[in-house]
Amino acid sequence: MKKILGVDLGITSFGYAILQETGKDLYRCLDNSVVMRNNPYDEKSGESSQSIRSTQKSMRRLIEKRKKRIRCVAQTMERYGILDYSETMKINDPKNNPIKNRWQLRAVDAWKRPLSPQELFAIFAHMAKHRGYKSIATEDLIYELELELGLNDPEKESEKKADERRQVYNALRHLEELRKKYGGETIAQTIHRAVEAGDLRSYRNHDDYEKMIRREDIEEEIEKVLLRQAELGALGLPEEQVSELIDELKACITDQEMPTIDESLFGKCTFYKDELAAPAYSYLYDLYRLYKKLADLNIDGYEVTQEDREKVIEWVEKKIAQGKNLKKITHKDLRKILGLAPEQKIFGVEDERIVKGKKEPRTFVPFFFLADIAKFKELFASIQKHPDALQIFRELAEILQRSKTPQEALDRLRALMAGKGIDTDDRELLELFKNKRSGTRELSHRYILEALPLFLEGYDEKEVQRILGFDDREDYSRYPKSLRHLHLREGNLFEKEENPINNHAVKSLASWALGLIADLSWRYGPFDEIILETTRDALPEKIRKEIDKAMREREKALDKIIGKYKKEFPSIDKRLARKIQLWERQKGLDLYSGKVINLSQLLDGSADIEHIVPQSLGGLSTDYNTIVTLKSVNAAKGNRLPGDWLAGNPDYRERIGMLSEKGLIDWKKRKNLLAQSLDEIYTENTHSKGIRATSYLEALVAQVLKRYYPFPDPELRKNGIGVRMIPGKVTSKTRSLLGIKSKSRETNFHHAEDALILSTLTRGWQNRLHRMLRDNYGKSEAELKELWKKYMPHIEGLTLADYIDEAFRRFMSKGEESLFYRDMFDTIRSISYWVDKKPLSASSHKETVYSSRHEVPTLRKNILEAFDSLNVIKDRHKLTTEEFMKRYDKEIRQKLWLHRIGNTNDESYRAVEERATQIAQILTRYQLMDAQNDKEIDEKFQQALKELITSPIEVTGKLLRKMRFVYDKLNAMQIDRGLVETDKNMLGIHISKGPNEKLIFRRMDVNNAHELQKERSGILCYLNEMLFIFNKKGLIHYGCLRSYLEKGQGSKYIALFNPRFPANPKAQPSKFTSDSKIKQVGIGSATGIIKAHLDLDGHVRSYEVFGTLPEGSIEWFKEESGYGRVEDDPHH
Repeated sequence: MKKILGVDLGITSFGYAILQETGKDLYRCLDNSVVMRNNPYDEKSGESSQSIRSTQKSMRRLIEKRKKRIRCVAQTMERYGILDYSETMKINDPKNNPIKNRWQLRAVDAWKRPLSPQELFAIFAHMAKHRGYKSIATEDLIYELELELGLNDPEKESEKKADERRQVYNALRHLEELRKKYGGETIAQTIHRAVEAGDLRSYRNHDDYEKMIRREDIEEEIEKVLLRQAELGALGLPEEQVSELIDELKACITDQEMPTIDESLFGKCTFYKDELAAPAYSYLYDLYRLYKKLADLNIDGYEVTQEDREKVIEWVEKKIAQGKNLKKITHKDLRKILGLAPEQKIFGVEDERIVKGKKEPRTFVPFFFLADIAKFKELFASIQKHPDALQIFRELAEILQRSKTPQEALDRLRALMAGKGIDTDDRELLELFKNKRSGTRELSHRYILEALPLFLEGYDEKEVQRILGFDDREDYSRYPKSLRHLHLREGNLFEKEENPINNHAVKSLASWALGLIADLSWRYGPFDEIILETTRDALPEKIRKEIDKAMREREKALDKIIGKYKKEFPSIDKRLARKIQLWERQKGLDLYSGKVINLSQLLDGSADIEHIVPQSLGGLSTDYNTIVTLKSVNAAKGNRLPGDWLAGNPDYRERIGMLSEKGLIDWKKRKNLLAQSLDEIYTENTHSKGIRATSYLEALVAQVLKRYYPFPDPELRKNGIGVRMIPGKVTSKTRSLLGIKSKSRETNFHHAEDALILSTLTRGWQNRLHRMLRDNYGKSEAELKELWKKYMPHIEGLTLADYIDEAFRRFMSKGEESLFYRDMFDTIRSISYWVDKKPLSASSHKETVYSSRHEVPTLRKNILEAFDSLNVIKDRHKLTTEEFMKRYDKEIRQKLWLHRIGNTNDESYRAVEERATQIAQILTRYQLMDAQNDKEIDEKFQQALKELITSPIEVTGKLLRKMRFVYDKLNAMQIDRGLVETDKNMLGIHISKGPNEKLIFRRMDVNNAHELQKERSGILCYLNEMLFIFNKKGLIHYGCLRSYLEKGQGSKYIALFNPRFPANPKAQPSKFTSDSKIKQVGIGSATGIIKAHLDLDGHVRSYEVFGTLPEGSIEWFKEESGYGRVEDDPHH
């Protein structure tokens, strides 16, 4: 019989269930559990851990490149006999370097006297470290090229918003102006003279981009300094060698490779496998979208002809011939072009849709390249007139796709246009490059050009592929089948055959999931069917944030209703608020009967929330499928669709139309209310093109499985249907259909529970269920419930609902504080956590380094940014003077180092206090003037606050920019340059034996991991590993390692969590959490530990004992964890 693996795959979880089919809808459970892991995204920044590692790696590379340049200078000087390499390294030591003022050497001494070899090296090492500005960022290269070609007006540019790029170029221009004013052989002389004259604050650059040196200025200085020192006799080299030395030092210090494009990263065409996919930003791709949509065009009561399609294309050509941007064709545009009557609906929908209560025109087809043509209209028009226009547009798009720098693109485009006899303007050519978008669409230009005429004839996409001789069904039998290929680590087969996967977080998650599937396959043998579901947390960060935002807005709306009706109905809760919300949207009408619903009927239950598409027919409890209706009316409707039940009632359709016109119901709800058959209801779009998956993560896992998984059935190896992707909402729908109520949402067991439901959703069961729904349409809920019993899956003789209830009862049978639970096989297990032995980032290269010179960590911060972070302008209408001063006291005053040490008479401190007082006075003045209700006064209010918050603070004629702030709650560790935050650097702890049988705990992070991993005298415990910590009296604490902290006077604290519950402190049992944090427990008296090693299914595979344990501790651990029973477990 079939063996089925169900996987509930999330960002932090891998819930799985393995069932063996023993009959129709009958199963035996072989295993059911969950494996957890840390979130691959950083909680604060939202970036993936791998992205953060990559950023830190880039920073390390930059620092290493700087060191390499200095070493290159040292080696060059040794090669020319100027200074031994060992001597240069002494000078390069920042602690023992005797040469301090290198600007003085560069600007003055180098021109007046021969420099010593040590001084020469010092100034060239200084240049290698600070070698001037030369950006290779695309935006900067465009900006520089525009300046070079005279396409920018410097005066107008300086008036524009001062973004970082313009600040840089303004700083470059400022230095050029200073050079004209002060002269000088080199840029160092200009800077030196400007600093002495007070036109520059110091040699160092500040946050406000006071000055910026060009890389070319450094090259010039290298040459001039060496030539002058040769004249003064400092080098002792012949003229020819001096020239060679200049070239080599320039190569060491200023050389930089321009970026290039790796074409191996481009996608391949789905059909012409050897051809690159066309870029999305392409005229041909816009045509492909248009032609394909026209081929699919469907209009109620109207047969679309080739002539109609040609009319639309002609309309588009006329529009773009005018040189105006064309962003899209709307349904209204299409209606005008074809002269359609109002009742002839395009794709069966209205020409407008309601978005947030407002009408918006519905888009027929969007454009990308055509949306920008006004920026290069002369060029576009010239190409359009050319007899070989489509081929030119193809080559143009490919040039943009394959050019990394604007100069490269400009040269290629000039050559292309010259070869075709087309006059061009550099401004328009650069606009093409500036506006191009990245991304490809899996189809080559060759395929597009072949498909266009076929779409015009009315063939749909499938027919076009058939005519061109392609079949989009992939034959997976050509791939090797082995569990060894189920990974995405270095050297994986999938990336060798496809393009590299650039989404590091998804790649890491997919590889982890594939490894677990392979492990389960080794244990239980190959599966006959693998069913995958991805939950919402596997969606892209942006989409998850949008969903979360919508949920928060929904909660706010309900809270607002509760506040509105609280006096009238003191017992109002969110369910009643939801009823009232629907009632208000319906204008108090029962949509089915047209009768008025009173508020009292909502209270007494005679009117209630109803599912438009009944739950028995698969309807969901979503906004678009719920209304409020009278119970008597709902009973008459029964188990039918309202559009079918009220098909002959014109008043009903009119009511729905009225609410739709006013934006009170959206198009999804309207579709359900008017649907007369299940084919017409709104259904979630669960399939995407390409590899048809609900998310990138699921798609990636599914595609690797389809290619390489060794299914026992040869047919499944070929067609890939042994892998099935279930849309996220199907599990919740099945819960509703089968009456399964989850009690486990606050625990990690719910992932295993969802996997159990998934594993019963076989293709056969779903087909039978679908047929039953259609065959019994219109029957009552009671009748359907009786029918369900025939289709209810049973596991080990229990209904699926009863099996889940029993499994959760056992999961909680040992209480919340235990790390273990008794499973359905009568064995004891826990929840396994994946242990990551890689640090998130390298602390020695973190951007923020705190000073360790004071009794607490401190950091110099921009004082104006500190004022800005108080959000005074945003909160100006509700922020009283007293509340502002409290906010200022908490966020600035109490954190200032000068306040900490009591030096409140310091001029800088007094100036900051004065600025806070001025802001408070402005708040008082304008609030008395009622600025909130007077637009003109409010504008003055904003401006006054803005000037105070952004204008520099002066102290004795100098600008106060930064103040030292205190960070006494920072978890920090010492590195060479100061202190760094340790939270993200912790890998685990190292434990060794100390005097009096006490244990010595040491934090393990990136700085000491290599050293501690070599030590044989102790034991290493990584994050998420399970620990039991004892002293002589007994058990101190237990759980999975979350963090370790050393406080004052040698106090040691450890934070452990219970893996059976989400690691979020709010979800942990009280024993493991306090004050919204994982509880920190003192372990100074610890004498011994037990470290448990778990299998992926949560059984204790082995354990380690270190130190001295109280008598009976090991026996207690074995009894608690079930260790020793695993060997006899047939499921292990």
